[in-house]
Amino acid sequence: MAEVEGQYSVAPGATRRAGVNRSLALAGLAAAIVLARAPTVEAQGAFGGQGPAGGGLGTPGGLGTPGGLGTPGGLGTPGGPGGFAGLPGDNGAANAATGPGTPPWIIIPAITVGEQATDNVREVATGRQSDLISTVSPSIFVVGSSPRLQGNFSYSPQFVKYINATDQDQTLQNLFGNGTLTAVPDLLFFDANASISNQSRLGDRGFGNTSQIPTSSATQTIAYSGSPYARFHVGDNGDAEVRYRFSQTNFDGNTGAVASTTPGQTLGALSNSTQNEGSARYTTGQAFNLLQLGATLDYQRFKSSLSSTDETASVDATYQLTRSLSQLATVGYERLSYSQSGTPGYTGPSWNFGYKYQPREDREIKLTYGKRQGENSFSGEANWAVSQLITVSASYTEYTETQQQQLLQNIALGTQTVPGQVVNQTTGLPLTITNPNIALQNGLFRIKTLTAGASIHGGERNTYTVTLNRSQQDTPSGAASGASGASNQTSNGGFLSWSRDLSPDSTGSVSAGYSSTSNPATSGTSTSSTSDALTFGVSYNYTFTETLSGSASYFLQRQSGLVGGSVLTDIVGVNLRKSF
Repeated sequence: MAEVEGQYSVAPGATRRAGVNRSLALAGLAAAIVLARAPTVEAQGAFGGQGPAGGGLGTPGGLGTPGGLGTPGGLGTPGGPGGFAGLPGDNGAANAATGPGTPPWIIIPAITVGEQATDNVREVATGRQSDLISTVSPSIFVVGSSPRLQGNFSYSPQFVKYINATDQDQTLQNLFGNGTLTAVPDLLFFDANASISNQSRLGDRGFGNTSQIPTSSATQTIAYSGSPYARFHVGDNGDAEVRYRFSQTNFDGNTGAVASTTPGQTLGALSNSTQNEGSARYTTGQAFNLLQLGATLDYQRFKSSLSSTDETASVDATYQLTRSLSQLATVGYERLSYSQSGTPGYTGPSWNFGYKYQPREDREIKLTYGKRQGENSFSGEANWAVSQLITVSASYTEYTETQQQQLLQNIALGTQTVPGQVVNQTTGLPLTITNPNIALQNGLFRIKTLTAGASIHGGERNTYTVTLNRSQQDTPSGAASGASGASNQTSNGGFLSWSRDLSPDSTGSVSAGYSSTSNPATSGTSTSSTSDALTFGVSYNYTFTETLSGSASYFLQRQSGLVGGSVLTDIVGVNLRKSF
């Protein structure tokens, strides 16, 4: 079944139409940025069958994740594109890989039409209704690298028509892109990131669930960021960077107060946000050999229902202890303040120390511990090639931030290897712009996120992937919620998939996901709850010609512990995809 993760529903009315217009305008702007100066190269055929994941598009090292000092990134050069992972369900032309003869830009326009049958069109516990769903989805995917521009971009609106439940008719948007424009070589650059996706306002969707979200709970999320910056090279002594970043998040659909899936709880209204950031950084060069030093100044102003200002100054050091082991250290000073009365800020020292172990290019582990945003915290990431066929990755972070800030953080972390497949460019693991099991709400949270996974290539025909995720969102001690009804949430779960090339023209795949989400009692109610979501899917994909492919699929979703009882939904579908 075709994935439709980044979508939103459009209900009648001026507000929804305004949301559509804004989305399409953003899509056009992002496309213009990505396609600017790009040689037009038409790629015939779809991507190859399931295969080892290739490298994503590199991005210049930044100043660490917004919201904390962390371990500052380097000031490297914009990266070029790597190979492409195979796209399950499309055994078209061979995988495109960087190398001699590869065109600098690959542009793939396509259109997909499909028909689905479901036995629970509104995803309800009682009063189930069957229906047929027709879909049409034009799309474009652009990826490449040239001397002035590197980036990737995909846009795929989907028009959904229900035979009986016409109130569920939707126009869905799905956009993701990022890129770097070199305005003046070795001096002036511009980074851009953008995402439009459809999320469940109530959460509890389960990992791997990409079916249509009912209009009663769907919320469009738009996030984008633009960053002009200048770099200055000071011979062998070092490099300097001065940067400005403007970012926004917007929500549309079910943004008012809504009843939570937890009995007796209500989610408060969602707020849009704007963030401005200015930073300056200097990093020593090759003249310092084993010891690398850096200094960073950063100012962040976040405006939403819970506004904040974060000012940091820090110095950091990396010392090469051995060929494979480096010691990391950062010390600095931070001033973090919130405009909302009753929300405590922080003024004082920030620091962290840790180690980086990298015996070879495809094996790296980095662990740090320290104090940032007034909280003691641990962070780590690993990407380890156990063998040529097995790669294990993991990432753990802790931040005090809003969900709007986390959304901006995620689009900066993501990249695409194939259309619609967003991965973390550091670990290579699948990346969801927002956790599908966490309800969207205002408020300041201490967000702890752990993601781990493995990719196993069982010879030339089989590929196995497993991803585990834990996300915990707790209101910091003494902090105001930022909106009535904001509550703590914890989600645990995982997703397993197996894909097999059945013949040169066909591929089969099986996937299963499970999640458990807990919502503890709040001050307004003594009720707490735990909900579970189980998903299962199987698909068969066949390539008729280089540019025409088809698929048949079955998808099952079971949600329990919700208000109203358990929900079971079955979906059977067929799709045809034509690329040009």
